[in-house]
Amino acid sequence: MSPFLGVVRRFPSLCLILSAVMTAAVLIFPVLAPLEWISLVPAMAVLLMLSSVPAHTGKRTRLRRLYGYGFFFFFCYQAIVYHWFIYLYPLEFTGMSRAAAAVVVVLACFGLALLHGGIYAFAFPMIALVLRSPLCRRFRPLRLPLVAAVWCIFEWLQTQTWIGVPWGRLALGQVRWLPVIQTASLLGSYLISFLLLLVNLLLAQALLVPAVTRRRVMAALLVFGVNFAAGSILFLVDEMKAEQRETVVAAAVQGNISSSVKWSTEALAETFDVYVSLTREAASDGAELIVWPESTIPYIVPNYAWMVDYLEALSAENSAALLVGCFTKDTAGMRNSILTFTPDTGLESNVYSKRHLVPFGEYLPMAKLVEAICPPLAELQMMEGGDLVAGESASVAEVNGVKIGSLICFDSIYETLALDSVRDGAEILAVSTNDSWFSDSAALDQHNGQAVLRAVETRRSVVRAANTGVSSIITPRGTILGALEPLVDGQISAEVECNDELTLYARVGNLLIWLCMFGAGAALVSYLLPACQRKEKKSKSIDNQAAV
Repeated sequence: MSPFLGVVRRFPSLCLILSAVMTAAVLIFPVLAPLEWISLVPAMAVLLMLSSVPAHTGKRTRLRRLYGYGFFFFFCYQAIVYHWFIYLYPLEFTGMSRAAAAVVVVLACFGLALLHGGIYAFAFPMIALVLRSPLCRRFRPLRLPLVAAVWCIFEWLQTQTWIGVPWGRLALGQVRWLPVIQTASLLGSYLISFLLLLVNLLLAQALLVPAVTRRRVMAALLVFGVNFAAGSILFLVDEMKAEQRETVVAAAVQGNISSSVKWSTEALAETFDVYVSLTREAASDGAELIVWPESTIPYIVPNYAWMVDYLEALSAENSAALLVGCFTKDTAGMRNSILTFTPDTGLESNVYSKRHLVPFGEYLPMAKLVEAICPPLAELQMMEGGDLVAGESASVAEVNGVKIGSLICFDSIYETLALDSVRDGAEILAVSTNDSWFSDSAALDQHNGQAVLRAVETRRSVVRAANTGVSSIITPRGTILGALEPLVDGQISAEVECNDELTLYARVGNLLIWLCMFGAGAALVSYLLPACQRKEKKSKSIDNQAAV
């Protein structure tokens, strides 16, 4: 028997929490990216062991026990990934009491981990069913790829409904290791997660079964090596294409005006002074496109003619287009929007409005239930006027012949929104965000890492302006040309590429997820069908005996 198998049998919970801590640490400290290729080995060993029929007992682990192990793993993982919610306290910008703020922060840290842990824990019993299916018993090489497929399906589920928040997906841990993430341009970041899982599974099986150790280790090295080599080639190919692309000088400005200040009427003059000064500085560096953060001006700007005139004059004075974060209002309600001002035409009619609003921040889901169960959560909304209204389209703007696709804050963590923008013609992605709630915590780099993934997936330059940081300019290959540190004011400008070609991922979308669903679905059907047939035969036998 493998010594490692003995450890896994005796200490399964320790193995699970070890994997949870190591994997979450990579997302917090991306410099640890290589660790993620082995960090899940203990958890995958537990999963493979519990999903099989142990020779020493001959009994299968019950699915509800597998669910319990899955819940333990995902709760620990999510709680560590979301530890930065503590930086929200005391939520001064909401006006709530410190006691209510403490309740909200605890719910954010642990409530979200409990909610997501309870949902994603179903991955463990589902994986067990897949591994126990006749399909996997007959075609054994499919076993580990189908386990990785189930994991990717649950990562995709994190993008669905208001409950889903795809903040902790595995690919985020690889954003500093550029050759590794380049294949995201082929099938998305899910491909990176799939390969990460597959390598960890191969190594876990190598440790559990000495007879296959050499073959599994070689297979793991091959999977990693092929992805690294393919990514390196894709990186170099796009570098060569960059020489033929048109460029524009773009800038991101970071005013460093905290959320506790920016919403007050008295802060408006300071806000204008700071951003006007930074805009002029960027223009003096040659910027033709200047991106301001989310809700830089926390007013319905089109309702104030003097604001519109001022911003139009600022754009004309500096011969630069401005993308300004503010609010707009129409018959549907108030929206979190980006207005475009150009030197020649002033305020453009094209308005981008945030498509994926933040629950409990910009709108209140299940309002009556939340108000009854946890009133402090109902107080968390930023807008006095009630829920914001989500935008319906990518609303790509055209500036001096260059098409700009905007994303606001939460939008940038959902890959399909970026895909919609590039399919509508966006040649550059502009991300405006306000991450000031998170001080200088790991959340800032994690959010910026999401922009790196969107850049690689779509092969688009990303200009990211954050109110208090991190503001950055990212190439289509994920290289960060420059970034502003958190909690400082300033501007960063650079020559960025304009690209109108669609990547394979932009063309096929989440095809990999559909393939994963097909494979996992086939395995589950092959498991359930014989069980249904046995049940039907048993029922007929009982009926026949009763007839006799």
